[in-house]
Amino acid sequence: MWFSGDTASGPVLDEIGKRAGPFDLALVAIGAYEPRKLMKGAHVTPEEAVELAMKVGARAAIGMHWGTIALTPENPFEAPIKFRKAAEKLGLGAEKAVVMKIGETVNLAAGDLTPPHLVQR
Repeated sequence: MWFSGDTASGPVLDEIGKRAGPFDLALVAIGAYEPRKLMKGAHVTPEEAVELAMKVGARAAIGMHWGTIALTPENPFEAPIKFRKAAEKLGLGAEKAVVMKIGETVNLAAGDLTPPHLVQR
């Protein structure tokens, strides 16, 4: 498992994938990304989060760090939608881009990354 924390995109992600990947799962931040001029150096967009997961060689990704605090001006509930659409478009697969409900838990040991354990809007 790989945890992104708050991160911006960069070449170090390719290096992480080469040195430590592949990963079964990446936990990637998908919220608080606008305005890009200000946030680009600190947070990825939901679309960049999918790219990040793929760069480190993750087979699946959980989008996190969204919707709990109004830190930036974007609609906090658009991140899960954008994340899953990007996963489908970029080839990770929408079924492998999980977004849990706020406060929800999953049993990773049980392979619990399937509906209803994700936000589908």
